[in-house]
Amino acid sequence: MREHWRAGYRDTKATLEHRDWLEPPPESEGMVIHDIHSARD
Repeated sequence: MREHWRAGYRDTKATLEHRDWLEPPPESEGMVIHDIHSARD
């Protein structure tokens, strides 16, 4: 379980490093989904 929590913590930290992802999407798009695992490649 601890490794699961550590993995979630690492993913959260990596996600928050993409500051532009925290900006709301344009109204014309409605919603944007970011996949941190795809962004690492």
